[in-house]
Amino acid sequence: MKGWLRPGFEAYGQLLQQVAQTTHQSCLLLTSREKPAALRVLEGSRLLVR
Repeated sequence: MKGWLRPGFEAYGQLLQQVAQTTHQSCLLLTSREKPAALRVLEGSRLLVR
């Protein structure tokens, strides 16, 4: 299934989700061949994940 992390890499998904849902003044540029499934539900033009 596209966007799901390989076994053993679940902690990266948790980190990305935590960064996306926490208030901070940082900017994270993620480059990937596929968009992580956990971030798809958090993105939007008026949301913090784009």
